[in-house]
Amino acid sequence: MSIKIADGQFARPTYIIDEHNEAFLVWSNIFNSIAPTKRHLIHIDEHADFGIPFLTKPVPDQFSTKEQLVDFTYRQLTIGTFLIPSAIRKFFSTLIWIKPSSPVSSALENIYINYNPELCKISVLNNPNYNCTQLKYISSIWRDEIFNSDNWMLDICLDAFNPNEILTPDPFTLEITKIEFENLNYDDINVWNMRYGASVTTTIKDNRYYFNLDFSKWSSPENINLNSSLDNNLKNFEEFINSTSILPDVITICRSIRSGHTRRGEVEWIQEFILKTLMYKYKGGFKDEVQR
Repeated sequence: MSIKIADGQFARPTYIIDEHNEAFLVWSNIFNSIAPTKRHLIHIDEHADFGIPFLTKPVPDQFSTKEQLVDFTYRQLTIGTFLIPSAIRKFFSTLIWIKPSSPVSSALENIYINYNPELCKISVLNNPNYNCTQLKYISSIWRDEIFNSDNWMLDICLDAFNPNEILTPDPFTLEITKIEFENLNYDDINVWNMRYGASVTTTIKDNRYYFNLDFSKWSSPENINLNSSLDNNLKNFEEFINSTSILPDVITICRSIRSGHTRRGEVEWIQEFILKTLMYKYKGGFKDEVQR
């Protein structure tokens, strides 16, 4: 589910999403019928979200139905793997990851992504081939000189401002039938384990069958600088937005509270600050409107 800032009330399409893989769905709906252009993505997040997804279905194309897009977003992608399929779809050609806790910027890289739709396989190449997706990539601190495109997208995760350093384990157990237990060795379950570090298991107890899901066994690969200041991060964001002179094509704001990456007690007022900053810079009021 995403919440869209109502049309006519904000200068550009602006969506609040629950978890970050939903950005793929938003971008697919907006750019599905638009020819690819040279576009920058400014990705403000404590996490790169640039993992290679393990797919059992091909990446949707411009002819995919709404049902296919929804299924791919929620069953094939995770909060850490949605950016590479988005690059394959050519939603952007340059990815600028702003990690607020990072003390330095990296050098600009050329990333070569190979995608085989028949095998549903994605890999990163050392050298380009004739049909790969070429992507410029940089991990950057806050600075306006990285912004040099007339076409850009703004993607914000609220955990960038005050991340939750300790994710609360939320294990889940569901009793299943014997037939369901015997049929659980299939692609989707194997993919979940590859994504999340053997978080999916099955057990038998007293002749009863159980499906277990424990995300506490999985942790994000990026380190978080816990000395990063919330006030400084918000100030840096405000200065960065005020330094831009061109409106973004679309804005996505991810709350990341279901996954636990943003501190629940602070998410509402951080979100309010972000919206007010964007509204002040890009003009117009806003009104929540649920889009399913």
